[in-house]
Amino acid sequence: MSAAGARHPLHARRRLAWKDTVRFPWIVPPERSPMRASLEAAFAQAGLGMPAAVMSSASILINKALAQQSDCLFVASLNVLRELEQAEPDAVRHLPLYVPHVAPGVGMLWVDDATPGVAVLMDALRIAPRRIQN
Repeated sequence: MSAAGARHPLHARRRLAWKDTVRFPWIVPPERSPMRASLEAAFAQAGLGMPAAVMSSASILINKALAQQSDCLFVASLNVLRELEQAEPDAVRHLPLYVPHVAPGVGMLWVDDATPGVAVLMDALRIAPRRIQN
């Protein structure tokens, strides 16, 4: 899901398309990350190239802080954005532009082979929903 500072001009629009975002600077996910590939796919599906990137970041706190102080846009999961909106309503808000193939909840994204500690965490995240349902 795309997001911007709470006072961003795109929040005033009734309808929003990916083409409306290209004139604004973006904080993009790191190169070669699955989220970056999904964002690139969203723009490609709209017939657009990637917009200008101010920086590359996977940190929700850095992205939020920069978006609050500028017209930068960024992407994050819908659940994370909803939590931010509840905690700080005047900080950031989500925009009605969904990045394809990104789940709204907790997810795991990685590029390289997982270290042993990360592998254990990933296994725990895979098992947790089954335990909760039982």
